This record gives sequence, structure tokens and C-alpha cells, in this order.
Amino acid sequence: MNRKIIDAVGMNFILRFINMFLGIMLTPLLFRMMGREELTGWFLIINNIPFLGLLDFGLTPTLWRRVSLIYGRLAVAKNQRRITYLERRMRQMFATGKRLFEVRSIFAFFISIIGGWFYIHTIRLTPGVQNEIMIGWAVVAVSQAIQIRGSIWSVFLLSTGNAALDVALTIITSTLDLALRFVVVALGGGIIGLAIVTAVFVIARRLLSAWFARRRLPRWVEGKEGFSKTMVASLARPMFSAWLIGLGSFLILRTDQYFIVGLLDPKELPAYQGTLQVFASLSQLALLTGGAAGVFLSHSWAAGKVEAFRTTVGLSLRICLAILWFGIATLMAIGSPFFTLWLNGAFVGYGLMMAFALSTLLNAQTSVLMDADRSTEHEVYGKVVIICGLLNVIITYVLGKMFGLIGIALSTSIAVALTTGWVSAMHAQRRLGIGFFTVVAPVQLMTAVMAAAIYGLIRGANALTGTTVGPPQMTLAVALAIGPPGLMLWIWFGIFSKSQRSGLLRYARDTITRLMMRRGAS
Repeated sequence: MNRKIIDAVGMNFILRFINMFLGIMLTPLLFRMMGREELTGWFLIINNIPFLGLLDFGLTPTLWRRVSLIYGRLAVAKNQRRITYLERRMRQMFATGKRLFEVRSIFAFFISIIGGWFYIHTIRLTPGVQNEIMIGWAVVAVSQAIQIRGSIWSVFLLSTGNAALDVALTIITSTLDLALRFVVVALGGGIIGLAIVTAVFVIARRLLSAWFARRRLPRWVEGKEGFSKTMVASLARPMFSAWLIGLGSFLILRTDQYFIVGLLDPKELPAYQGTLQVFASLSQLALLTGGAAGVFLSHSWAAGKVEAFRTTVGLSLRICLAILWFGIATLMAIGSPFFTLWLNGAFVGYGLMMAFALSTLLNAQTSVLMDADRSTEHEVYGKVVIICGLLNVIITYVLGKMFGLIGIALSTSIAVALTTGWVSAMHAQRRLGIGFFTVVAPVQLMTAVMAAAIYGLIRGANALTGTTVGPPQMTLAVALAIGPPGLMLWIWFGIFSKSQRSGLLRYARDTITRLMMRRGAS
């Protein structure tokens, strides 16, 4: 297994674990310390941040894929003339990307401020809370514009194999960000205080990326090459496709809140969003392997290592589905006590949980396959994703009016099942040579069976020990004693091959030896 992929995945898991732990601790505090209207306003701000990310118009994913492919070709180039040409292309990429990000950051700021003002004034909340939301949104908009302006530094760190470093910087800033939010909420800082903390650490993250990129990649980020119009023209088409995918994904995953606020009672948003946040965190955890491997997939493809590429994609898919199935089984086994405790009594019901679970499974499987194909700069998914997004908006409106929250939750699964869930997934499987009946279906079936067994064990253990009628903390303790260990055992013995297990053990021994030697030398 690629050592850099292991490093990146390991750092990503640390980041996600820290974020999940702090998020689990912070959310109950938010529900207890903030009013329902104020909490609704904060969730609206946080959930609209991905909308600001759309305002880079697909430049970030397109640029890091292009730079990754050039870097992969540079790694295997032997002719000096070829090496000189590729290094010049890297410097041109940096200069051109830097200028494009600068222009987009100005555009993003004005669009977010104007659009935010009009949207916030349509929400049925008290004037005082509306003003707080507007100020908080303005603070976040400034920080996001600065983030877009400095995105070039993270793009180059990621694209050149420094994914572990980039994630480490995110771990530091995210941990400090979430920790300081505790203090702000406890002191009654409200929406504006939370927005300021978020903005400070977004900016700090960009400054750290710039500092490390200048020191690790000086020959590319401090070169004398200028802005290239030809390069911009070559980026235009994949950028547009990437932007369509980003916009479609936003319409699929981030529009529920607008319908809840517009069609139903805005005060229903916190409980809905709090439950959805758990499934979203589970999905992010499941997609870590594929996400961390994306840059290295580009390197393998550019170097002609197709079998290594397929092996990594297959492994990412297996790990993703294992985490999702086991996580969903555990949540379904402890749903009521967990959410009642976590959200201060605001449990939305098992029907909504099942709707979230279904959409999470469909989206995650499609994402692994589609993102792997896109890592080769095969950008053909824009149309089907935008169709899925528009279909989701229509279905959400219809079902939301008819069935309320459950209709809104189910709409995503229906839209994905009718479009990207099979069109995008099947196209990626055919192009990459990953068979549905030889790889995908067996993994889904076996993992689902094992997850069902874990669900039965948790329910049975709780019934035998009597924890179902006791404090919810006991029910959670039983689930934690069975679910995570069961997942780890299944990944180790059911997913990793013997050679992969040996490679991971060797990697662990080498890492411990290096750390011991450094400690002895100091």
C-alpha cells in the first residue's frame, strides 16, 4: 500500500474523529444555551458556507486534478527536455491559478453579501435575530472570500503529495475553532461570536498553507512564469463541468433547510439538521479513504499504473461501505436514547433516520466511483448531477408540501436513485473496469449482512442487560462496546487482504522505529 496514502488517510481519520467528538460535545451545548430562533439562524449560516464554495466556479477541483496529473507525469519523466517542460507547466499553473482565485474571491464576496441580504430578509424570524444573522453572514462572507483568494496554496500542497501536511494544518485550526466555540457559546456570544471564531480560523488555515507551500515548493510557487491565457482556455471546459457537479451536489444535499424554512416551521430546522449532521459526519468518515487517495489516484493514472489505480478504488469502496453499514446499524439500534440525549429531547423519529440512511448509502457509493473517475480529469458528470439536483428540488417541494419533514428527507433518495445512483455509478464502473457483480454487489451484500448482525448484537445485549429501560448513557456504552470493534475486525479480516495486512503492520513497525530513533537522538 502507498505510504503517502496511509499517511493521508490516517491524518484524515484523526481530523474527522476530533471534529466528530467536539461536534458531539458542542451540539448539546448549542441546544441548551441558544434559543430556537438563534439556533436556526446559526444552522442557516453554517449550511450556506458550501454555497460560497460554489463561487470559485469549479476552479479548485479542476486545478488540483490538472496539477496532480502533471506532477504524476513529472515523477516518471526521464528525458531532461520533458522534465523542463513539465516543471515550466507547474509554474504556469501556479501563476495562472493564483490570478484566477484572486478575481473569483472579489466576485464571491459581493455575490454572497447581496444574495445573503435578500435571502435573510425573507425568513420568518424576529428582527433582532435577523440582524444578528446578517452580521454573522457578513463576517463569514469576508473569511470565505479570503479563503478562495488563498486556495492556490492548498491546491499545490495537496496535488504534490503533501496531503498529510494539509490535513494536519486543518486538524490544528479545526480543533482550535471548535474548542473556542465552546467558550463563545458558554459565555453567551451568540451568532456573531460564533461567526467571528469561524472566520478567524478559516483565515489562519489559509495563512498556514501559504507559509508551508512557500517552504516546501519554492521552485513552483516562487517561479517567474506569468499568467497564461492558453492555460485558462484549456481549464474552461473541465471547470464548467466541475462547477455543474458542485452546483448539483449543493441542490441534492444542501437545500432541505430552505424548504423547511419556507414551507414548514423554521423552528423545526435544528432537530432535523442535528440528526442529519450525524449521518453527514458518518458519510464524511466513510469517504475519507477515497478522498485522501484522490491525488494519488491521479498520480497513478498519469504514470500508467492502472492496476494500482483499480486496487485503490476497490479498497476505498469496500472501506466506505463497511463504515456506512456498520455506522447506520449502530445508530438505528440506539436511535431514540442517543438523539434524545444529544439533542436535548429533540428526536425526529426512526422514519427520518431511515430516509437519511438510504440517501447516505446511495450518495456515498456513487461519490467513490465518480470521484475516482474524475481524478483522471474525465469530467462528464456535470449534466446528470445537475439534472439530479433540479429533480431533487422539484420532488422536495412536492413531497414537502404533502408529507412535511419525511417527504423532504425522502426526496434526496428518490432523486439520486432515478439519476446519479445508477447512471454515474455504472459509467464510472465501465470506464475504470470495476465490475458491479464482481466488486460492488458482493461488497454491499456481505457488509449489509455483517451490519445486520451487529444491529442484532447491540439490541440483544441491551435487552439482556436491561439498559433499554435505564439511563441512555448505558445504552450508548453497550453500542460503543460492540459497534466500533466489530467494524474494525470486519475491515481487518473481511476487507484487507493478507498482503495488505502485512504491509500495514510493516508500516506501523517502521513508523514506531522512526519515532523511537528520533526520540533517542533528541
